[in-house]
Amino acid sequence: MCIGSKKKEGPRRSTWLWFRISVTLVGIASLTCAKISGFDEPYVQESFLGAVGITPSLRGMYPSAKINNLITIVGDENGRAVTIYGLPDNKPFELWARSEPFEPPPTVSGLEADVVDSQTLSVTGFSSVNEAAEALDLEVSGTLVREGPRLSTLPGKPIVVRATAGKVKQSIPSQFRDRIKRISDGATIDEIDEDEIVPLYQFNVGAQITSIF
Repeated sequence: MCIGSKKKEGPRRSTWLWFRISVTLVGIASLTCAKISGFDEPYVQESFLGAVGITPSLRGMYPSAKINNLITIVGDENGRAVTIYGLPDNKPFELWARSEPFEPPPTVSGLEADVVDSQTLSVTGFSSVNEAAEALDLEVSGTLVREGPRLSTLPGKPIVVRATAGKVKQSIPSQFRDRIKRISDGATIDEIDEDEIVPLYQFNVGAQITSIF
């Protein structure tokens, strides 16, 4: 070989180039063919990771929370209802702190929802409540919508937890009731009519799907 001459590497470079092109094409094809399951499919299971904002509607309860949650939706055999894991939190959610020693606070976990269509869920209740929360006769409602890989509540329409003022009063010792006030008007829980349904918490969700199969 003459000094200063260059070794020809055409075949190798050509092979490497075709390999890179093949990998790129496979990746593009995978993304193009990837399918996100509709909520109305039997036994659907999809996971989303994102932000959940928890806002109390009564002052004197827990402060607002901004948390990062893994939310998993698991459907039934008919594609008509789902269980939502990870909302309102990835651990049992206490509505407020225990009021008496050795007495557990009202605690909830998970959500149940009806399938409206392949991209829409209507929240109907909690998956699990303890005895203290069950005594509150809680109501929870709201809508979750999937647009492409994104799952969220509707703008300005969070998931809302409610109970009657009378039930809330029964669960809080009288010496603490003057601390529990409605944020909108400052009325204490004792000043609100017992039959009036009052919001307790609001949940806002914005999450992205974690994987596509």
